Amino acid sequence: MKKYISKLICAVLSLGLTLFAATQTKADVIDWFDSNGISYEIATDYAGAMVTSVYGTHSSEITIPERVTNPHTGSSYTVTRIGWAAFGSDIDWDVDFIFIPKTIVFFDEFFMSYGVNVKALNVDPENPNYASTDGVLMNKDKSLLIRYPRIKPGSTYEIPATVTKLGELCFVWCDLLTEIYIPDSVTEVGMSAFGGCVNLTKVRLSASLEKIPGQTFFRCMGLKEVIVPEGIKGIEPDAFVSCEELKKLELPASIETLDEGSLADCYLEGVYFHGNAPVAENVFGEGEYMTQATVYYRKGTTGWGPTFCGRPTAVWGDEPQPTAEISCEYKDGSLILTFTGNLQESTDTKTWKTLDAASPYTVKPDGTQKFYRTMTGGSDDQNFTIPLSNTVSLDMIWIKPGTFLMGSPEGELGRNNEIQHEVTLTKEYWIGKYEVTQAQYETIMASNPSMFKGDDMPVDNISWDHAMSFCKALTEIEKTAGRLPEGYEYTLPTEAQWEYACRAGTTTALNSGKNLSSAGACPEMDEVGWYAGNSEGVFQSVGQKKANAWGLYDMHGNVQEWCLDWYEEDYPTSAVTDPQGPNSGSERIYRGGDWSQWAYSCRSANRGHAAQNHSVNGYVGVRVALAPVK
Repeated sequence: MKKYISKLICAVLSLGLTLFAATQTKADVIDWFDSNGISYEIATDYAGAMVTSVYGTHSSEITIPERVTNPHTGSSYTVTRIGWAAFGSDIDWDVDFIFIPKTIVFFDEFFMSYGVNVKALNVDPENPNYASTDGVLMNKDKSLLIRYPRIKPGSTYEIPATVTKLGELCFVWCDLLTEIYIPDSVTEVGMSAFGGCVNLTKVRLSASLEKIPGQTFFRCMGLKEVIVPEGIKGIEPDAFVSCEELKKLELPASIETLDEGSLADCYLEGVYFHGNAPVAENVFGEGEYMTQATVYYRKGTTGWGPTFCGRPTAVWGDEPQPTAEISCEYKDGSLILTFTGNLQESTDTKTWKTLDAASPYTVKPDGTQKFYRTMTGGSDDQNFTIPLSNTVSLDMIWIKPGTFLMGSPEGELGRNNEIQHEVTLTKEYWIGKYEVTQAQYETIMASNPSMFKGDDMPVDNISWDHAMSFCKALTEIEKTAGRLPEGYEYTLPTEAQWEYACRAGTTTALNSGKNLSSAGACPEMDEVGWYAGNSEGVFQSVGQKKANAWGLYDMHGNVQEWCLDWYEEDYPTSAVTDPQGPNSGSERIYRGGDWSQWAYSCRSANRGHAAQNHSVNGYVGVRVALAPVK
């Protein structure tokens, strides 16, 4: 592994690019002079004057002139170039903006060194070569992002969809940035694009990148989460060097190769692979530079052994879990609980509610019997079964809060207006292990409208209104039985809750971690659901196909499933939290595809919609959720 690469970049970032001074080829300079706090030089290999240093204006607003006159000779020149470190360490004060005139035709790649506190780089709109958007320097057609000002106000930045390339060092030392979303329009990222962004905590990469470039996040010491979408195939050397807070990295099934040293000299504790073992050698480095990570892989994937590139492996799901402990003392008439993990409360030891509580937690007696326990989260102990009758029950699976990418990458087979965007769900909820069966529906509603009959087959031929009536009836039954958690109700999952539960941590077309090899019939879809390629013209009993990683069956195919949201054609383009969909509309969402459709219509991201009073005969059913009251 070539450790000198990291050491070189470290020196570049720490010393303001001064290493490059020794290797920079200088033209034959024929004149140089200072004017109004700016240094210029004239050389034989280009026309006009080049700015070499801004040092003495001490103004919060710096304007580079279109023309400048040598005060000693009287010679006048058009200012055409911004040279190496022209906006460098001589600017030791905060600058609101630097104005770039229309005459500038060239920026040296390292025109701005790391310590320059500039809020905006504003370009004359008449400049034929460069432009600025909200103070960010770009080329004229705004396909190349050249430089983001170091102290531009704001902690997040949404890169415009016109951008296809991020230039080298384009975000270097931008201390104010905490989150950034790289759209799928970006196909190329330059060297150390985010180097030294010490407060950057979260990044979502573009699915259109071939690889994560080397040194991309060099010395991003606060970085905690990197979302690597399906489509990225590899990682180049030293991508995460000195990322002290990045402990976990999930890599999609599309990863094929990892370059030597690609995960070296960083602080990762776990690397989680969705797919088969990639082609790799000496990925984690060696000696003092070896990353001390454990490698986790999915059951059913291939190519894994007891070690991977010198690091131990384990099946994903077998990683050590934090312990949960609880102790108590009685003090001043109250019970004081000291605990680790998530504190849960119950009145009957059957139904448990997770409390938003911190240790120590004080319980004041109120005359009711209560039980307390702690959980580490993600345990099967939080799943439960609802007894609907002596012979019929309904299984519910606990879904932990989290963040995921909703929608599909641009290259996904069958994609249709499913803009990828980050969604955070902050509240735990439960969702049916299976689609609601005809036996379950008939037990609650005393009717069975289904097209094809069978107790273990999913109920169908129900409208959104019918599905909500089922949920409301179940809520009342469980409330009367004393089993309904406080603040929760049975309802339909929101579209975001549905897709989050369906994906179960995957970013692929199917929740098995696989993409489609064909839009029609394909073996990947055969594994997980009933569709036109294998259903033989009828939906099937639930639970026969492979479950996803969270234990949910038939999220792909069989019958489509109503969601709570009104339908809106366009997704948001930026990150959202706990989305509920639009406030009104003419149609409701359903998801998952069905037995009559081909594979592309059964993808995790595929969307359907119909009027809420419309019963889609033979095609649409319901999967119930237990969620916080809205």
